[in-house]
Amino acid sequence: MTFLQSPRVFWMHYIAGFNDSLSSASFTINGRIGDLAEAATDQLRAATPVGRAGTLPFFDGTPLEDMRPFVHPTLPNFTNEILGRNTHAWLHARQHGILYQRATDPHPMLNVYGMPDDLLEFEDEEGQLWLVLIDYKSTSSSKWTEKVGNWFDVRKDEYHRAYMAQLEFYAWMLERIIARDGLPHRMYPVGYHVAFNAGHGGQTAFTGSNLSLNIESAVISHEMDWTWIEPTLDLAIECLLDSNVPPKQPLPNPPNARTGAPSASMRYHDFDVMDSRYTWMQTNHPGSWP
Repeated sequence: MTFLQSPRVFWMHYIAGFNDSLSSASFTINGRIGDLAEAATDQLRAATPVGRAGTLPFFDGTPLEDMRPFVHPTLPNFTNEILGRNTHAWLHARQHGILYQRATDPHPMLNVYGMPDDLLEFEDEEGQLWLVLIDYKSTSSSKWTEKVGNWFDVRKDEYHRAYMAQLEFYAWMLERIIARDGLPHRMYPVGYHVAFNAGHGGQTAFTGSNLSLNIESAVISHEMDWTWIEPTLDLAIECLLDSNVPPKQPLPNPPNARTGAPSASMRYHDFDVMDSRYTWMQTNHPGSWP
């Protein structure tokens, strides 16, 4: 996503060792709710036969209810290593990435990796097996119905474009894993967010000394197109091979949310402050900057 947002910052990060973001408090409840959802599907994975997704309340009554959690036929550690169930999950993800090589390169230039939240599978009427991509998201909103309705609308929230890019990147990566492992599956062209809303739609309650928090859920689909991934990786490699820092690139503002008209003004990415710090370091302390 950094390259899509700013090739300049992407280059500075990977070539010059520049830290493009400052650490901040994380949205802890998102991770905890995701962990609970993953633990529930992993219990279904461990059953013999593998349990039906619709036995879980957040899949019941949705298009996913008759699917089952994917179990790799030959790699018992697949769920831990690819879906991030291990401790230090990102370390494992890096070790099992896709080594991406352009046709013109003598060897792979990038280790491309990611960590999807979950995978379901189903068999269609013609006997074709499909892998279905699932990503868990959490929020706390009093306008839940409106939020779900606008979930993938890029005019409403800048993060929604990143949501779509994330799903499509994972689909591209999993398609290569299917080919690598010789699986009989195909990648299903529709990805799903299972969104959880904490603390609304019901009463927070005490039972003795315990506090319970109401959580409601929704399954939201996105028709994916991941044909842009490889051309973008090719451009990212060209960016990294350039000996010069890329120039600043203005980005168009989103279209008007009410009229849909294109924005007449341009903006630069919000890394400008960091970019200024990088320039100052290069100018004043060139010997100390990697």
